[in-house]
Amino acid sequence: MGGNDGEITITISGGEPPYTYTWIRLPFAFDQIISNETTVNFPGNFPVTAASYLIDINDAIGNNAGSSVIVSQPLSAVAVSITPQPAETCSGTDLQLNGIPTGGTPYTATGISPYIHQWTGPGAAFLNATNIENPVFNNPAGGSFELTYTATDSLGCFASQTITINNTDNPDTFAGNDDDICGNSYTLNATQSFGTGTWSASGPGSASFANVNDPNTSVTVSAFGTYTLTWTETNNGCEGSDNVAITFNENPSFSLNPDNPSSPGASDGSIEVIVSAGEAPYTYTLTDSDMNETVFGPSASANYTFTGLSSGIYNIRITDANGCSHNQNRELTDTSVLSVAVETTATCNHPSNGTIEIEILAGDSPFDVTVTTFPGGSTVFTASSSNEFSFLVADLASGDYNIFIEDNNGNDYNNQVNIAEGPTATISYAGSPFCGDGEALVSFSGFGGGTFSSTPSGLAINSATGAINLTASNNGTYTVTYSFNDGDCAGTAQTTVVIGEITDVSISYDDSPYCQETGGVAQVTIIGQTLNASQNTYNAGRISSDFGFRNVTHSSNCPGSMIVSVPAGAVITAVDVQYQITSVPLHYMSDQRSQLRVVSPGGEAEALVYQGLGNFAGTANYNRTGLTIANNVTGGGNIEFELHVGRTFGPTPACASNGVWVVDGTWTVTVHYTSGHEFTAEPPGLVIDPVTGDINLETSLPGDYIVTYTYNEGACEGTATALVTILPTPEAPPSEDIIACYTGELQTLTLTPPAGASVAWYTDETGTVPATAPSGTDIGEYIAWASFVLDGCESDLIPQRLTIVESPEPPVPLNVTECADGSVYTAGAIVNDGDNLIWYANSTGDELSSAPSNSAPGVYTAWAAAENNGCESERVEVTLTILDSPEPPTAEDFTTCFDGEVHTATAIPPAGATIVWYTTQSGDETTTAPSGTGPVVITAWAASSIGGACESTRVPVTLTIHPEPQAEIAYGTGSFCAEGSVNVTITTTENIVSQTFSVEPEVGLSIDENSGTINLATSTPGTYDIEMRFVNDLGCFNIAETTIVIEDTPAPPIAEDVTICFDGSVHTASAIPPAGASIVWYTDETGTTTTSAPSGTDPDIYTAWAASVISGSSCESERVLVTLTIYDTPAEPLANNAEVCFDGT
Repeated sequence: MGGNDGEITITISGGEPPYTYTWIRLPFAFDQIISNETTVNFPGNFPVTAASYLIDINDAIGNNAGSSVIVSQPLSAVAVSITPQPAETCSGTDLQLNGIPTGGTPYTATGISPYIHQWTGPGAAFLNATNIENPVFNNPAGGSFELTYTATDSLGCFASQTITINNTDNPDTFAGNDDDICGNSYTLNATQSFGTGTWSASGPGSASFANVNDPNTSVTVSAFGTYTLTWTETNNGCEGSDNVAITFNENPSFSLNPDNPSSPGASDGSIEVIVSAGEAPYTYTLTDSDMNETVFGPSASANYTFTGLSSGIYNIRITDANGCSHNQNRELTDTSVLSVAVETTATCNHPSNGTIEIEILAGDSPFDVTVTTFPGGSTVFTASSSNEFSFLVADLASGDYNIFIEDNNGNDYNNQVNIAEGPTATISYAGSPFCGDGEALVSFSGFGGGTFSSTPSGLAINSATGAINLTASNNGTYTVTYSFNDGDCAGTAQTTVVIGEITDVSISYDDSPYCQETGGVAQVTIIGQTLNASQNTYNAGRISSDFGFRNVTHSSNCPGSMIVSVPAGAVITAVDVQYQITSVPLHYMSDQRSQLRVVSPGGEAEALVYQGLGNFAGTANYNRTGLTIANNVTGGGNIEFELHVGRTFGPTPACASNGVWVVDGTWTVTVHYTSGHEFTAEPPGLVIDPVTGDINLETSLPGDYIVTYTYNEGACEGTATALVTILPTPEAPPSEDIIACYTGELQTLTLTPPAGASVAWYTDETGTVPATAPSGTDIGEYIAWASFVLDGCESDLIPQRLTIVESPEPPVPLNVTECADGSVYTAGAIVNDGDNLIWYANSTGDELSSAPSNSAPGVYTAWAAAENNGCESERVEVTLTILDSPEPPTAEDFTTCFDGEVHTATAIPPAGATIVWYTTQSGDETTTAPSGTGPVVITAWAASSIGGACESTRVPVTLTIHPEPQAEIAYGTGSFCAEGSVNVTITTTENIVSQTFSVEPEVGLSIDENSGTINLATSTPGTYDIEMRFVNDLGCFNIAETTIVIEDTPAPPIAEDVTICFDGSVHTASAIPPAGASIVWYTDETGTTTTSAPSGTDPDIYTAWAASVISGSSCESERVLVTLTIYDTPAEPLANNAEVCFDGT
């Protein structure tokens, strides 16, 4: 703005170089004329500011051309910015770039961008376009790329900004090749490129990864089928992933049913194969000991029998449709041979711990095995089996035994064996179970020198002494074995040692998390330990009924009584009871009454008397569990119960047994109790029963709790823990009674639940039938019941009502747009008769407002609705726009000289404004920008306008077109002889500041181009057209023209003087003109008086001057003197004769 570094360059075509340039900056000033320059710029010639310029050009032969140009200046400097910054992207991912130009002088033509955009630099190769404002960058390779954005406005002004795009490589992931395997475990073969990788899976079951971040980890699935395993790597926020499909096929499994050959060498054995798992069809392969294969299949059958088999060992392999296989070995033997192997062990260190091990090596099953004492024949073992071949006879005392075996073919085995008596020993550990640190010593008696061992592993025992390091031992129950050998018999002594042995108990609250709710109770599940119970059944005959037993205030005079015993110190947790009551005819089942009571100290009676049902005779079963009537009986021991039975009326007397009674043997009482057990919870806030573990969900506070179950077994204490979460039940939703206006569209009542919650809808307050939110299209009432559900916890149900009523028509907005002039303006709206107008601050919400009103510049809005009978129309936006008066435009006056073209002056508005033209400074008559051909001076008034409503003050804009300057030139009469010189006569009213004369033809006339003076003497005769190009003091130029003729001067005539003697005749002298000329006679050499040729009679001297003249021309030659001399006749001479002698003179 306001600079002086503009530049104007002229391009010339045609003419004859060299050229002469004349630059004139308007308004005209002499010091601003620059000649002979093709470019005018700063600082080379002079400051080029915003102005109008005239250019006049002459070539070497006098041709002339001219032009004018306007140098404008921008309203503001061009500026650019780029988003996003910093520019980060991933390879192969689109990054939207935004070049943001501002300022300068944008292009305003329709369909043309306001700026010319250009993106350059190494990154430009990866743009979808380089000449748009918002290109997309996408490079499949990583790296840093520089980009420069340049915006150029309509005046050629530009600005640039450079950014660097950091393009991060996406990981090049490879999850491996798809595979089809047998089994449920697989080792993956992904290739890690860079970044951090993670496995995920989807399929018919769950997948467990040994290391989810290891590309070559193993994965185990819970169900067979095809899984998509995804290996995903991230690198600085850029991600790459690849999938591999693995199909896990179940291995086939099967059982075998062998049948031995019937005799030695026979080939009638068989093996039946029964497939229980795998994918059909199956291929059955049998391989014998010589590696000969028999193959059957593929077959859809899950059962096949190999036949024609002889004795020997066979391998059976099943291959299913998935290529998965499994194999087993089976031996077939000759059934004609019964082969038996027997081993015995002596009774060592115990009166009856000898054993006989029988192994049937060959024979045809089934087998009958009998072991008896010998002699005596007392049976100590017997067995009959078709699929067992090994038998162990244990706990035998020393002595002789007979073994008899018979197979299916009648082959038998009969033999005696002896169980020897070995040395003995005993061991024990006083104080077991052990619950602390230290050492436990063994108590020993019997055969010494043996070694100590224990099973299972975990007991730190000294093998030589039997001492146990309790500190180093693991908790558990161990069998300590003392092994000894006297050389004949290896004996053992055993005892059990318990190290902190506590039953492995776990507890759980299976429905956790729970909702905090009224009356809710959460019960514990104990796994690995059953709460203790004692039970007793009444078997003392019928329990009679008592007449008139109707309610809890009555008692039977003949109740049944029974004792249930629990350990001393036990804590009773519940009582279960069951019994049967029979009614005979005339004693309906509806007459039955019964009640259980605890009569021990602290006991209670049931709160209800139980009544039978049915107006007929029969037997009713009564079964109640979880009674708490004995929970306050402390100390354990014998708990006494009474069962009171009655009837309302009847013909039989009281306590009679022939009308209504308890069936003998049907009354059973079970007492549940704990011994040394306790439930606790941390942190505080969970209300838990320390005995039963029941949690009161109503009074417990929401939160996460650790429940600890502490229990004692023997001398050791154990604990089990469980996590219990109590979730807050959300507040119930408010009861909405929404009145909606009819719109013809579906309308729905909506509730906004708390964060993370949802809304559940029901048809009524019971919450049993799901529904949707109240909604409708037509006028009417719609009701549903709603609750809030948060993490599975549901609030109370609250009714919700949507009523759709007739809607008024929306208001008609009266928007107002005015210019700021200090006055207060107000926008408005119109509603139908009978409707009320309501103003709101927003399109939604309840904040009321008033009609938009203000005096300051700005945009003011409010929302108007029509209301009638509590129903509002749609809201419409009403806008008051008060525009700030824009800055006046910059007048671009234009002054030029008349050239026959149309010229226009203009004005430049501020940014965002347009120009409105007026004929006067204050009137309303509009016009257009000053424009004309001229000569003329036209002034119009320009105002800046924003939005067509608000205008600035007006500024005059003037177009001045000066008339062409007028002048005439003349050279005397216009016709001259080629002699002397002649000056031009200029007739004009202009103030001519410069002039140049030229002539056509260009050669022959000697004329001064500045003064116009012609040297006739040196000019060639002829006709010449003379132009005078002149510029007046307004910078306007024109041409004045005239024509002159230069005629040729003839040669002087040749004088024909005559000298003659007087003879009385008339004589005349003459002159001879050149060819084509004639003679003009003058009286003297220079005068203008003409005469005739010298002529006379008398003696005298007659003279005249003769000039040559060509007919039709005014040019004469030089004059020559022509003389006629007439002498007078002389007198006759006198003779003077003389005679002399020759003397040489």
